[in-house]
Amino acid sequence: MTPDRDLECAEYVLGLLDTEERSAVERALHEEAGLQAAVDAWASRLSPLGETVTFRQPPARVWRRIEADLGLVERTGTPQSVPESRMQRFWNSIQFWRLVALATTFAMVAVVAVNLFLVPTSEAPSGLKSAYAATAITGDDGVPHWTATVDKAKREIIVVPAVAFQVSDSASTELWLIPENSKPISLGVFPSNRSTSIVLSKENAAKLNARSALAVSVEPKGGSPTGQATGPVVGKGAMHET
Repeated sequence: MTPDRDLECAEYVLGLLDTEERSAVERALHEEAGLQAAVDAWASRLSPLGETVTFRQPPARVWRRIEADLGLVERTGTPQSVPESRMQRFWNSIQFWRLVALATTFAMVAVVAVNLFLVPTSEAPSGLKSAYAATAITGDDGVPHWTATVDKAKREIIVVPAVAFQVSDSASTELWLIPENSKPISLGVFPSNRSTSIVLSKENAAKLNARSALAVSVEPKGGSPTGQATGPVVGKGAMHET
């Protein structure tokens, strides 16, 4: 299985695919050997981080907006009947799945990594007991902006947007590793609204452990000119082994 296909399985579990993409995966589940195993593996792998997230009750206006966007109530707030055929259209609506994915973000955080095959624990770098580490990179409001998974054997970080986060054309989002009792280390710039992979050097991989953290800052186009964060830090999260 290719890394892109494996990532698609993870995005399927998260509910991030649009209707056409989701239907294609569901058809393929009956045709491609190993695909269901990949989906099941990601469902199992992504669930533990939800236990680390403090529940936040969304404001009432959020649910009213979701109901209105789904057509369950009128924009004025007056309930209206919804025929069964209309409900069926909701399940096939791109907007519906995007709204569900956004609402789910309030309840739990999930992390995506591009790796189908589990790596034995013995291959993980020193100081790490499992093959993967993960974090939710959240803003000051507690809402996750990105999720990140580290494949320790491959020395690779997969960053996935949890919500839409836009930056200007003259700016870049930059990922930082914050080792315990040490200054932040730049891991490079990445697109704020697209899943991406960042390779760790051996030196930086050795500094990543359960007591480290990841952070994201908004920097000038191309990244910080000083080697340290110069712009606002828009998200931070402590690493957790998964």
